[in-house]
Amino acid sequence: MPAAGADRFPDDLGIAHIATHPIEQMMACMDIIMGGVMERFPKLQFAFLEGQCGWLPFWLGRMDEHYEWRYPFGEMQDLKIKPSEYFQRQGYAAVEVDEDFVGHVVQAVGDERIVTTSDYPHGDAKYPGAMDRFMELPLSDINKKKILWDNPARLYGF
Repeated sequence: MPAAGADRFPDDLGIAHIATHPIEQMMACMDIIMGGVMERFPKLQFAFLEGQCGWLPFWLGRMDEHYEWRYPFGEMQDLKIKPSEYFQRQGYAAVEVDEDFVGHVVQAVGDERIVTTSDYPHGDAKYPGAMDRFMELPLSDINKKKILWDNPARLYGF
């Protein structure tokens, strides 16, 4: 299955890459939550990596809005809580090490479900110096500790 955007920009991978990862992650997040996977498997954890996290507040808000709007019409009846609550219970999203927008994400959804990645050894990795770049993000030391250690330890069961 072609990645989102790849069909529209087949001759320019650089442009397509702007859309492919975050849009595919948004769609996967929606499918897993709205499709009831998180409801059926409440202990299973999901991580959306390599697609940044700036989409998270908008997408969770949009899913919540549609859940509240459409539920009275008999849709989404398999969901027992709001989509954002499923994410807060079972989801994680990765901030890129130079994603300055992360401060807004933390303000909107908190820092309990954010992790980071270096993307090494991919060609677009910020390596070497990835963690140096992360440490320069507009986050408190407490936020950084959670994102670098506490949250990954919880996600991976350390």
